[in-house]
Amino acid sequence: MPEDILSRYCDAGKIELRLWKPEPGDHSKTASREWIMEHVPGATALLCIPMNKVDEAVMERAGASLKVISTMSVGYEHIDCEAAKKRGIRIGYTPDVLSGAVADLALLLSLNLMRNVIEGYFTVKDGVWASNPWSPLSFCGPALEGKTVGFLGFGSISQTLVRKLMPFRPAKILYQTARPRPFDMHEDYFRHIAKDDVLQCYFKCHGRLPVPVENEPDTKRFATHCDVILYVLWSEFINYAVLSVR
Repeated sequence: MPEDILSRYCDAGKIELRLWKPEPGDHSKTASREWIMEHVPGATALLCIPMNKVDEAVMERAGASLKVISTMSVGYEHIDCEAAKKRGIRIGYTPDVLSGAVADLALLLSLNLMRNVIEGYFTVKDGVWASNPWSPLSFCGPALEGKTVGFLGFGSISQTLVRKLMPFRPAKILYQTARPRPFDMHEDYFRHIAKDDVLQCYFKCHGRLPVPVENEPDTKRFATHCDVILYVLWSEFINYAVLSVR
């Protein structure tokens, strides 16, 4: 929220704002835990971001006055939801706000990997393109058209990405998630895969297979197999979830 609006509320005595700002020369991106623990006592509401761990200790420090914790993110793994529930604290988050933007980036990564965009970019940027011998297959890569695209997790971002992929005419959309999702577009394209059948299904696919990953339960377990998928299928693995992939 713009500071001039916040200052108006403060001047009117409607809120007391404890706003973290970096000190001159401090390149921190967010408040430290020490700052939060110092300033949270007596707060009615706490606005945080994913880098702020809001656990039981923070809530205990805030005291009974804390009624709302809101995070400027889709994910809320950094908030101890059970501790908040015990204290009757409501949790706010921002679902679907960035689904379109993340889907755009996932599509960008897919096209980059399949069409060797980065390699071509640096060939021009570094000035070596003139000395590179031209060949009919220079920087060529496979098309999305006619390929099978698999999703590990099929939440709102993945479904938004599917709509952006359809003009590229993929042969099939496979997705794994906890339960089948109703999808209102080209239903003959879609197939839900039970989690135990994911790898077997991938090994049977033909051609290059982009594998976007969304952060859902069980996704981390499948992500650990992606080195196998890459090796066997020559597939591309695209991670647009906020999770670590090992």
